Amino acid sequence: MPPKTRKAEAPSPPPLMLRGDFAPQSVNEESREVEVVVSTGAAVKRWRFKPGSWQVEEYEQSLEISRKAIDADFLNSGRAPFLDAHNAYSLDAVLGIIVKDSLTIDDGKEARVRVRFDETELAEKRFGSVKRGILQNVSVGFNIDENTITREADEKKGILEELTATRWKPLEVSQVPIGADQGATVREARAYAESQRSNPEGREEMPPKTPEQIAEEKRAADEAKAVEEERKLEEAKAEGAKAEAERQAGIRLTARTLRFGESDDKVVELLGNPKVSLDAARGQLIDAAAARDEAAGGSSTRSDVTVGDEEHQKRGEAIAGALMHRAFPHAKDADGAKLYTVERGSLEAEYVHRSLIDIARDCLERSGVDTRFMSGSRIAEQALGMGTAQSRAAGMLSTSDFPLVLADVANKSLRMGYDLTPRTFLPWTRRVSANDFKTIRRIQLSGGLGLAAVEQGGEYTYGRTHEGQETYALETFGRIVAITRQTLVNDDLDAFTRISQIYGAAAADLESDTVYNLLINNAAMADGTDLFHADHNNVAGDAGAPNAARFGEGRLLMKRQTDLDDDRLLNIAPRYVIFPAAHETAMDQELTIIMATEVGNAVPAFVRSLVPIAEPRLDDNSADIWYMAAEPNRIDTIEYAYLAGEEGVQISTKAGWEVDGVEVKARLDFGAGVVDHRGLIRNAGA
Repeated sequence: MPPKTRKAEAPSPPPLMLRGDFAPQSVNEESREVEVVVSTGAAVKRWRFKPGSWQVEEYEQSLEISRKAIDADFLNSGRAPFLDAHNAYSLDAVLGIIVKDSLTIDDGKEARVRVRFDETELAEKRFGSVKRGILQNVSVGFNIDENTITREADEKKGILEELTATRWKPLEVSQVPIGADQGATVREARAYAESQRSNPEGREEMPPKTPEQIAEEKRAADEAKAVEEERKLEEAKAEGAKAEAERQAGIRLTARTLRFGESDDKVVELLGNPKVSLDAARGQLIDAAAARDEAAGGSSTRSDVTVGDEEHQKRGEAIAGALMHRAFPHAKDADGAKLYTVERGSLEAEYVHRSLIDIARDCLERSGVDTRFMSGSRIAEQALGMGTAQSRAAGMLSTSDFPLVLADVANKSLRMGYDLTPRTFLPWTRRVSANDFKTIRRIQLSGGLGLAAVEQGGEYTYGRTHEGQETYALETFGRIVAITRQTLVNDDLDAFTRISQIYGAAAADLESDTVYNLLINNAAMADGTDLFHADHNNVAGDAGAPNAARFGEGRLLMKRQTDLDDDRLLNIAPRYVIFPAAHETAMDQELTIIMATEVGNAVPAFVRSLVPIAEPRLDDNSADIWYMAAEPNRIDTIEYAYLAGEEGVQISTKAGWEVDGVEVKARLDFGAGVVDHRGLIRNAGA
């Protein structure tokens, strides 16, 4: 029986892809070219629609490797692209081109081309991986114009029909990590069939969507929109918090420069009012300093607060910025931008390459001190104010300013370590401020807050709250960093910047330890029952690794939580999944399986809204136990607090007595406690 030949039928899937290989030994670094084996014609599994239906069936597809079969016009045109992972929708994904007329065809064996890499950042990176033999896989995208049946299907024996493309056209070549996953392609086909709304000739029309399907799609879209809006709100909050931290740091530096303490009324007022910009706060502090000095010593001292003070303050900030750049030249923020940069010709550039002693000498000379006959040790003593009177001419640096500049560098180093250390508890807990160190008590939701019916002419009744007995209190933690005379003489900037950074990271770690120990220890609550207990209805019955079914069980448990005083359902939903770091890769794989395009594995909308949080502290207790938590704005779970006006780690300085230098004290006032069990679920795991 002669082979049957068929043209490509509609509807057809996207361009087909087959795996190929680089020939690393063929790399030409000068021309940036390398030879690629496009195809050997080997058969791979593909999919198609059965005639007259949208049902998907599998078959095997091979390619005829011959000059007659391959339409090489476009591949040899010099315009065919070399892409990054078949990304045909972005110009940035073009890694290079297929060299014109480079297609070589060994009939019946293989087809090869030469590709030339561009010089873009991504192309340079990929070319380097090819040269080192790391990336060796390519995939070719092509269309089939004519297929020939070279083997009939036999369902009883499990033999698939084999088609051989006797006329096909390569469209592009892509660099890929591995060859195409044919099973995934079949799954895509089934999803593709479900999504088609057209009615090609000779096929039955897909049934219209039911009102229930339309409503579910609208609900899912609305939920996705709400999640996106919430994400944007959280980003705005984070940006606002960062700007406020920078504003407060600037106010504190200005206050120290003008010899105000952080407890002074004016400083406290400005720190507590975020509506006052940093520039406005500086102006108010300068006016307050002028009024203070005039009241203390008459109008003659008014010269201490002049326009020159602006230059004096800027120079101090520039010195601190230069030292931070020198200590952390490659430090970046969460967005990848460098934290400390020095522009050519700037004030910071004057100090970025100077030693600590040279900077100390500059500060002394600008304050009117003659350093020509001073040794390095003597300069260090004078700059650190050891046993000398502090003075400053109008508009100039004071001899007391150099220790403050070093303290500011220590503060920035400490804050950098604190801010860059991950604290995964922040999204699912609630932050508050405490005015003192007294025991903190919280009010829980209760039936007394529900609305009661009012009869015609009747009276309104008073609501009440259920005051829980869950309590916690702030604790104070701290360390001291010494900036010594030896530090300056030895130009050992790392001696206090790196240590300060470590202290900052330790403070952030201490906060995380405090919060996660509340989950791990499962301490008894005020009602005498453990935080996670069957009586609290927050322990999952189906213990095992995280998956969609167990997420659903956790959601049901949380939604069935009731009011403390009556049976009113609170209808709380989980927002976060908190799991040991040992589950992180498995979670990625699980979500990948759940999100596969096969209809039966479609990810539920509520799972898409869950935020995964991997926390290595949980591994120390158990690599299996994981948790779910509600949105903290919906119901209290765990609460953490700082002393009001002292959020995060703080520093204070004083002239050393036990050491020859300046002491910088890092202090953290922090506490955390469980407020309510109803927004938390625990699963014991496998």
